[in-house]
Amino acid sequence: SGGNRAAEYLEHGTSEPLEVSEIGLSACLRIYNIRDGDSGLKPGFLLVRDLCKHAEGGEDSIRVLVAGGDGTVMWALSELIKSEVDMTKIAVGHIPFGTANDFARTTGWGHAPPVNLVGANKEYLYADMRRWINADINNFDMWQVDIETAPDGGFFFIQQGKKVLTESHKAQHGLVESEGGGMRMTKPMVNYFSFGFSERAGIGFEKKRTNSKLGNILRYGLEGAKKMLFRPPPKVSDVLQDLTIGGGDLPWPGPSEPPTTTPHSIPGGAFLTDGDEGDKQPVATTSSSSSASTIHVDPNTPHGEPHFNTVSANLLFINIPSYCGGADPWSWSAQSGVFENNEMNGDLMKCKQDFGDGKLELLSYGSGLSVSLDAINSKARVPGRGGGKRIASDHGPFVAQFKKPEFAKYKTKAGRVYFQIDGEFFIATKPQKVTVRHWRTVRVLSNDDPPVRVGCRMCAH
Repeated sequence: SGGNRAAEYLEHGTSEPLEVSEIGLSACLRIYNIRDGDSGLKPGFLLVRDLCKHAEGGEDSIRVLVAGGDGTVMWALSELIKSEVDMTKIAVGHIPFGTANDFARTTGWGHAPPVNLVGANKEYLYADMRRWINADINNFDMWQVDIETAPDGGFFFIQQGKKVLTESHKAQHGLVESEGGGMRMTKPMVNYFSFGFSERAGIGFEKKRTNSKLGNILRYGLEGAKKMLFRPPPKVSDVLQDLTIGGGDLPWPGPSEPPTTTPHSIPGGAFLTDGDEGDKQPVATTSSSSSASTIHVDPNTPHGEPHFNTVSANLLFINIPSYCGGADPWSWSAQSGVFENNEMNGDLMKCKQDFGDGKLELLSYGSGLSVSLDAINSKARVPGRGGGKRIASDHGPFVAQFKKPEFAKYKTKAGRVYFQIDGEFFIATKPQKVTVRHWRTVRVLSNDDPPVRVGCRMCAH
């Protein structure tokens, strides 16, 4: 979506490192093309691994900047881990060249790349290097999404406008065959994960994605209108049975062998435990978050059991306060989506979002229109935002149990349900279980100082 502007960086700092000093600090910049080399053996990532082994000057001495969109950030974090980089010794920042750039918005790097990337005498690049040196470092949670299908189910991705599944897709998205038939996906998540109406629109968008940021935004809006009026997907309530939330001692339901991006045997790769139970904020269940609690999705569930209070068209698991390019669904939400005691719902409405607290927020939307209005409000203030209803804010894990195919109300014979992870859309046919759990905590660069560009009307944005 950035029109390949980031390639301008490759003309500088690839042969000889660039150096800059700032208030007693100095840094060397090396620039690499992330396309070079095979996964796990890419030159830039191997250099970071070696630098970590010989790092001097403390744990904050190595800073990695990723130029690309949100999907590129997620991929780069996974590739760093796969390359056996000691993640405790680096901090990752974002130069936003994507469409939504929600990671960059959240961490203070803006919604778009600088107007001037380098400069005739590298003055703009040096100025950005000083910002990277002086940036704050914060903890950031990464999550892992595991999706299992029925024996006759599977996955499809959009490639050249068609729904396909290739060996490349299997490797890229952590897909394996299940022992009893069907397929399983295990994939990291950085920003958000969702399924339902908006993901159906996203599939249409992927078929006609362009290199124009504005064109992509308009295309996504058009696809949403088409699907709402003519070809709506199944509602979440039509295919999902219940949600089990909490109970950190639940066994990990993933593959017997870890995916290529898991942190097993990698320095700094331990799973984050729940820690002090007293630090937890409330969850929208009738029991404490230290034990698993089940919420039924059917709003007609008998009283006495926690259940959704309205039909659900979309479920959104969100780790950051930015969605679809600037929307803030959790902050905008003013209602609980679970029918139970008022005291617990009141506590849930007090929960604040923090991308480094080891918790994930969960929202339900009652219609395609309500989720669309939140997305629209990322670009322009219109009435109707805040339609998402709060379901939980918890350390997890979150286990979504789907209805058996014979009871689910699909819209297609294949049983298609539409998903996205960090803005990458795909289809799962006859999904049976989704598990979302905390994977690890990484360190990210946060910026409070916008770039100054002399003569640039957009310098403050």
